[in-house]
Amino acid sequence: MTGYLNIVVGLAVGALVVIQGAMNTRVMTALGSAMSATLVNFIIGAVTLFGVMVVSGHIATVQNLSQAPRWSLFAGVAGVMLVMGTAFLIPRIGTLQVVALLVCGQAFTSLIFDHFGLMGVPVIEISMSRILGCAMLALGALLVGR
Repeated sequence: MTGYLNIVVGLAVGALVVIQGAMNTRVMTALGSAMSATLVNFIIGAVTLFGVMVVSGHIATVQNLSQAPRWSLFAGVAGVMLVMGTAFLIPRIGTLQVVALLVCGQAFTSLIFDHFGLMGVPVIEISMSRILGCAMLALGALLVGR
């Protein structure tokens, strides 16, 4: 059952990328700026997360934060770029092509991260089947853009 739950959660999170992108695009249109829309997104997200943490009793402490590598704290920068990039691209090329390009970019980056074990991920060597899978994703991204 856990395997199926992971699939359902993965599909739901994937759907949220599209939903969030469409919502951010509307905010960007209203505000006239992808940066402003991203700021609103992160402020509301931070307030929501804080509320969830209070209700669940999981108020984070920063005492163990020093154990994380300093470079890992810049994950928030990647989140900002993702949200801002989707808000910028969706009105220009549509949600399907944006998501296809996101998945393609994730797959090719994952190939490299897995092969070299970058940032502590488990090493999984590049294989022909993995390369072929990424190539098929790239072809799909090209096809949905036509």
